[in-house]
Parts: sequence; structure tokens; C-alpha cells
Amino acid sequence: RDRRRRRDYSMETSRGRGADVSSGPVWFRFMPVIVLLALAILTHDVFISISSGCVVARWLLQRDLWIGFLRYLDTDLPAGLVDMNYVILFSWLITGVIGAAN
Repeated sequence: RDRRRRRDYSMETSRGRGADVSSGPVWFRFMPVIVLLALAILTHDVFISISSGCVVARWLLQRDLWIGFLRYLDTDLPAGLVDMNYVILFSWLITGVIGAAN
């Protein structure tokens, strides 16, 4: 019996066609991380960088920048704020401690 299962990461988009994460060039899969790291280095603001990386990931899944951005705002951002509120609070507090120490 084969214990390895093939997972399906495709999803329905607003246009009705399925978005497959594995479609496209291999470097597309790393675009959210590349955007996140580049913006973190350039802006020195982690929250903007993480948000931009999430928007790029949603853009690649939805295959439409506007729909991806709106889906991020109405679905991903509120769910992330509810689920990760302690992580966000800890990040703000540790940033304040580091800022006060400098």
C-alpha cells in the first residue's frame, strides 16, 4: 500500500477556473518570499513586508492582481488578525523594547 498521498493545492478562483500552485515556472513559487525579503531589507518594516508577500501569494493563486488584493483584504487579513493576535502583540512589544533600548 502506498502511504504517500498526492495533495491537491488547487482552488477555485472568481473566474471559475482552478488555480494550481505548481503551474508556471519554478521560481514563481518563491516570489512571495523574495518580495518579503527584498521589502524587509529595503523598508526595515516587517509588517509591510509580510503583507506584501501575502498579497503576492494571493495574486499568484488568483492569477489576477486586483482580485488577489481584494481576497487578501476580505479573507486573509481578518482571519490572520484573529488567529495570530498574540504573535502580532508580541512583535509590537519586542519592537518597542528594541526601540527603547536604542
